[in-house]
Amino acid sequence: MNAASTSTDQDPVPPSPEALRRIPARKPQQRAQAAAAAKPATADGAPLSFQQEGLWFLDQMAHGEAPYNIHSTSRHRGPLDAEVLERSLRTLIARHDSLRTEFHAAGQAPRQTVLPVPAVQQRFSLQRVALTPARGARSAVLAR
Repeated sequence: MNAASTSTDQDPVPPSPEALRRIPARKPQQRAQAAAAAKPATADGAPLSFQQEGLWFLDQMAHGEAPYNIHSTSRHRGPLDAEVLERSLRTLIARHDSLRTEFHAAGQAPRQTVLPVPAVQQRFSLQRVALTPARGARSAVLAR
């Protein structure tokens, strides 16, 4: 008998309406802000972990290059709602401390500081770029 046949194929029982009413109705951004506010902040930040120190050292040796950044592109078809995309990215930033962490040299050891959500939200903006070709450019490309 294989492992797949020993498990039950039944769907889990959904929670009752009463159980769903007891779940606090809070937005993800409110949860992230509450979690960020609960963490104590120090004036000079926190020390780096062993792994972070290793990456910090490699970054200092790379002189402005970004060998650990992973770049990718994707093709999307259809209209893009830029407002929804920006709100989604802002929610992601609010939810994850690692996206709001700055690393800096303090004395002889590097330190990290998790920035508060409002400070990062003020600096973040989604740049909108028109991708329609200039007049006549499409004709020139098609003529080739």
